[in-house]
Amino acid sequence: MIPQSVLDQIQDRSDIVEVIQQVVPLRKMGRNFKAPCPFHSEKTPSFVVSPDKQIFHCFGCGVGGNVFGFLTKLEKIEFPEAVRRLAERAGIVIPEDESLSKKKDSHQPLHDGNALAAEFYAGNLNKAARTEEVWQYIFKRGITPEALSKFNIGFSTAKWDAFLLHAKKRFNESTLIKAGLLLEKRGGGHYDRFRNRLMFPIRNARGKVVGFGARVLDQSLPKYINSPETPIYYKGRVLYGLNEAASAIRNEDRVILVEGYMDVVACFQAGIENSVSASGTALTLEQIRLTKRYTKNVTVLFDADQAGQLATLRGLDLLVEEGCYISVARMPEGHDPDSYVKEFGEEKFRLSVLEKAQALFEYKFGLLSGQHDLRKVEGKLKIATEMLSTIRRVPNEIFKVSLVKELSENLNVSEEALLLEMKRSGSGLRGMNREEERGKTHPKKPRGDVPMVEKLLLGLSISFQDVWERAKERVTVVDFENEEARKVADMVLQADAWKDIRPAKIMNRVSLEEDASLLIRQAVHEVENISDADKAFDDCLDRLEKTKHQIKLKKLQADIVACEQANDLEKLTKLLEEFNKYSKRGR
Repeated sequence: MIPQSVLDQIQDRSDIVEVIQQVVPLRKMGRNFKAPCPFHSEKTPSFVVSPDKQIFHCFGCGVGGNVFGFLTKLEKIEFPEAVRRLAERAGIVIPEDESLSKKKDSHQPLHDGNALAAEFYAGNLNKAARTEEVWQYIFKRGITPEALSKFNIGFSTAKWDAFLLHAKKRFNESTLIKAGLLLEKRGGGHYDRFRNRLMFPIRNARGKVVGFGARVLDQSLPKYINSPETPIYYKGRVLYGLNEAASAIRNEDRVILVEGYMDVVACFQAGIENSVSASGTALTLEQIRLTKRYTKNVTVLFDADQAGQLATLRGLDLLVEEGCYISVARMPEGHDPDSYVKEFGEEKFRLSVLEKAQALFEYKFGLLSGQHDLRKVEGKLKIATEMLSTIRRVPNEIFKVSLVKELSENLNVSEEALLLEMKRSGSGLRGMNREEERGKTHPKKPRGDVPMVEKLLLGLSISFQDVWERAKERVTVVDFENEEARKVADMVLQADAWKDIRPAKIMNRVSLEEDASLLIRQAVHEVENISDADKAFDDCLDRLEKTKHQIKLKKLQADIVACEQANDLEKLTKLLEEFNKYSKRGR
C-alpha cells in the first residue's frame, strides 16, 4: 500500500551502513563491512554489509536483506512499520490510504493518553510550592533539577480525579482505562489510578511513554505501584531508562543493570549515564535482547542482601545464553546505589563499586562457596552442579573449556569428572541437548537446487547494466529451471530500467518471499569478484545452450526407448533422425 516510488526514496536516503552501525559495531573489510551476526551467536564474524549493493547477509545463519529487512528482523516488526521508522528518520512523509491509517493508529490514542499524563504530572511538580511534601521528598532524596528534567519526573496530586478532569476533554474514559491511567468505581464512575506519588514515565525504545512507575512520598505501602500491562506496555519487554541511556550505552559499549527507578536516577547523577532497570521484575529474554542491540557487555548491580544476590543468579543464565559478557558489582550491605552515592559520593561509587565488579563466574563461585562447604563431597557436588548449569550455556566453546578447567582447579576435581557430569546431565561439552539442537540456526537455502548458471545470470544482470540490457534481448524466463530463479528473472527481465532492479530495491518486491530474497543475495555474491562481466555472460549463455541441448537429447533418448518398446517403427525412424541431427549439432 506504500507506493514503490516512496519506498525507493526512503531507501535512497537510508544508508544501510549508517543504520546498522547504530546497533552493530562494523569493521571495514575491503569494499564491505563485517561484524558478528546480531541474529545468532558465533565466534568468527560472518555478517557482511555491502555499501555498494545496500544489502546485508550472514554467511553463518543465512539471514539477510536490505535496510528494511534488517529493521524488521532486528526489531521484530512488520515491513510497513520498518518503512515508517526509516521515513521518519529520513524526513519523508508517506502518503497512506484510510485503511492503512486506521490500522497504524489503533494504539495511538493509548500513546497519546500516556504522553498527556506525563506532561500533566510534570506540570503538577513545577506548580507545587517548594514547601509541599513532594518537594521535601525530592530534596531529601537529593534528586537534581537535571535528573528531574532528563527523566521527566512528575507528581500526581492527592485529588482522586485530577487527571480525569484534565484529560476527559480529549479522551473518553474507556481509552484512559485501557491505557492504565484510570480505574472504575464499584458504584459507577472513574478515578485516577495514581494519586499523591512521585511519577516516573516509562518509555519504550522509540521514546514513547507506555506506562508509569509511581512512588509514595512517605513510608506507606505499597512503596511503588506500576501501570498494569496494556496493549502498549509489557513489563518484560521494556527497560526503564533505556531511551535516555541509549547513546551512553553505545559510547561506553556497556550497560549497567540496576534494580529500580531511583537507582537509575542515582547513577545518572553520579555521571554514570549508561544504566537501566528491569523495574523490579526478573530479567526476561526480551529485555536481554533489547540491550544486545546496543552492547553485549553487561554489569549487573544489585543490592547486597541475600535475596538480591539469588535474584541476580536466576537471571544471569539467560544473559550467558545470549552471548553477553557479564560482570557483577556488589553493593556494600545496607546500601543501594542511591543511598551509597549520597553517603560516600560519586567518585567512591565508581572506584569502590563499579570498578571492582567481578566476572560472572568468579562472583557465582564465591557466592556458592559461602553457602556450601568446599571440604565436603556434598558441598563440591552442589557447587559443581550449579556452576556447570551456567557453564554449559556459554556459546563460545573455547571459553567453555577454560571455565571447566578453572572450576576443576577450584574444586580440586578432575576435568574429566566435570565433563562426564555435564554429559550425564544431558548438556554435553557443546552445551546443547537434542531439543536445543533442533532449534539451532542453520544456513538457509532456497527451495530446490538453483543451478549455478542461473545464479550467475541473475547476479550479472542485477549487478551490471550492460549485461542486463543484453539479457533482456537474449534470455527469457523459460530459460530458468528453478522456480525461485524464474520469479526473480521475471522481475529482472520485465523491469523498465536497470536502476529498478538494484539488489536493495528488488528485495522490496519480494519482501515476504524469503527464498527469493536469499537467492538475490547469493546471486550478487557469486559475481562480486568478476572482472569481465560481458565474457562471464557469454559463458553463461554457452552453458545454458549446452544444458538445453543435453536436456533435449535425454528427452529424445527416452522417446526412442518408448517407441522401441511399442514397436512403432515409423515414429522411431523420425526420432533417430532427429537424435542424430542434434548429436552432430552438439559436436
